[in-house]
Amino acid sequence: MNPLRLGLMVSGRGSNMEAILNEINGGRLAAEAAVVISDNPTARALNLLVETDIPTFVAERSAFRDRESFERVLIGVMIEYRVELVVLAGYMRVLGPTFIEAFSGKSLLTIQQDFYATLFLSNIAAALKADANDIIREDNAAKSLKHEYIANENILIGKLKDKLVLIMLNRDPNKRALLLDRLISQLARNRTPVVPDRHFERPATSHKRAVCRVKRAL
Repeated sequence: MNPLRLGLMVSGRGSNMEAILNEINGGRLAAEAAVVISDNPTARALNLLVETDIPTFVAERSAFRDRESFERVLIGVMIEYRVELVVLAGYMRVLGPTFIEAFSGKSLLTIQQDFYATLFLSNIAAALKADANDIIREDNAAKSLKHEYIANENILIGKLKDKLVLIMLNRDPNKRALLLDRLISQLARNRTPVVPDRHFERPATSHKRAVCRVKRAL
């Protein structure tokens, strides 16, 4: 798979951008910086890129008559450099509907972004579930249980939502591994039985529509 082309947007020191580029250069993130856009011509982030071959583009909001025309230029740059994922890496300006709608799933580019994000999360969830289930099987191997137990998928999704970003953004690989192990252990403790052909009959009920008896004030 080709590396994901990132469009990085910055306004200041560029510490977030620098962290992302370090992950890319270290081979820990399968992506490449297609372009860096800034609304601040004096941003330190731009100075960090002087010795690199990463394209940069500066667009000051004051040079445009309104926000829509400003954002259309930004969108054009993203398209020109074939950006697949927009990253706000310390971008201090609020983006308006023109830019947001251009990257909200209404184009081929944004559909691809949603697809890659969904695929990534699905793979992470499957891998965590497999590791947690291995732990559960080892714990229950010597026990005489009526049913097999597996990790609870609802709790898995909830934990993943809360913890995944913190794990990915941690720059210490040893700490990342520790946080990941803790997450797997938590998932292994929240287990649910596998009951074949389990189903519940839903009782038939009659629901009466509530009638609003509040009179309108004239």
